[in-house]
Amino acid sequence: MSEMLPKGWVISTLKKTSTHPQYGWTCSSKKLGSLKLLRTTDISNGKINWKEVPFCEKEPDSVEKYILKADDILVSRAGSVGISYRITKNDIAHEAIFASYLIRFCPLIPASFVEYYFKSHKYWQFISDTQLGIAVPNVNATKLSGLPIPVPPLNEQKRIVAKLDAIIPRIDSVKARLESIPVIIKRFRQSVLTAAVTGKLTEKWREEHPKKWDQTTIKEQSKYVTSGSRGWAQYYSNTGAIFIRAQNINTDNLILEDVAYVALPNTAEGTRTKVYQNDILITITGANVTKTAIVRKDIGEAYVNQHIALVRLKEPAFSNYIYLWMVSSNAGRAQLEEYAYGAGKPGLNLQNIRDVKLNLPPLSEQKEIVRQVDRLFALADKLEAHYQKAKSRIDKLSQSVLAKAFRGELVPQDPNDEPAEKLLERIMEEKAKMEGGGWQKAKSRKRRAKV
Repeated sequence: MSEMLPKGWVISTLKKTSTHPQYGWTCSSKKLGSLKLLRTTDISNGKINWKEVPFCEKEPDSVEKYILKADDILVSRAGSVGISYRITKNDIAHEAIFASYLIRFCPLIPASFVEYYFKSHKYWQFISDTQLGIAVPNVNATKLSGLPIPVPPLNEQKRIVAKLDAIIPRIDSVKARLESIPVIIKRFRQSVLTAAVTGKLTEKWREEHPKKWDQTTIKEQSKYVTSGSRGWAQYYSNTGAIFIRAQNINTDNLILEDVAYVALPNTAEGTRTKVYQNDILITITGANVTKTAIVRKDIGEAYVNQHIALVRLKEPAFSNYIYLWMVSSNAGRAQLEEYAYGAGKPGLNLQNIRDVKLNLPPLSEQKEIVRQVDRLFALADKLEAHYQKAKSRIDKLSQSVLAKAFRGELVPQDPNDEPAEKLLERIMEEKAKMEGGGWQKAKSRKRRAKV
């Protein structure tokens, strides 16, 4: 930290402002018991759902050593590295100890002040720096103990916490409301697709263009349905033809940003999996199974791998509508998911895709449907862009407020406040006494009677 500090502030460390760090208890968990076992996963979203916290399979001989107390600060040392949580008075209504992937610090300055600092950019930059060059992200108690912390006078710490308590929850409330927008947009898109493939979107249009829809299948509408060849790893190259993988269509769109290439020999191998404009591509294995994309334009020489099915239609002009059908959660997507997740390991075979039923309007109505969907999706895109901008602003606002707090710019300084240096001297004296006679044991609590 190179910034100039306000008068009365000092730079200290987590080690100097808290008791000795402690790792949690190692044991398995179980559904029922008398002593809760708080894990990294239980604090990862910033609050604890105690109904989901399991119980200890084997309790430690000295439960008091691990029992959670108000204002304990827990830090995840693996998994969600650096995530922290301050135990509140409400939390200690649940008798609990903490698991081994958590590190406990007991601050000797106001715990709420430390809690807020652990949300700041400075803290997260420190966590990031400690992991440079580490293959498996983690942080240990020794590294965390070296975390630099700006320490204001005690009274100013309290004023800062009070101010942050007034501001941060309001920002969090706005964030929570913003987080509902992507869900609303997703539902809107699916409602548009449902209206499109059920004919509701073009009800008025059909009053002047009455024509019957056909009930058909992908098999009846396609020249063929195939999938990529296996064993093409030997053809991987830095240049050559585009090799489309499942990750390139995992958003129901063909995204060619992270592309693999293949250099094929001068043989007929792969001809059947060569991709052309208006082809429909469907993921048939893996985490993105059922994800679908349409090749909207000529992308040059390209092929699909073995995890993707390629549908070549008899009538390329039908491709835009059939694509909408395949990504609608109430039409093609629903059928594919039933096939994929019906039994055993998720996956589709080519016959599953051929068997997909579809209601096919005449080409003129298909074009009208696609036009209206494009118009409505453009509105959704605008809303999503506004959301992203608002989210970025609100995210920056939180960090801006925290940065001001820890630069001494959020609340006024009081020249009558005792300097932080004096506070730290008392803390060091207290720690010396604790270390001289062994760490002070917290007052033992009566264990709740087992029911």
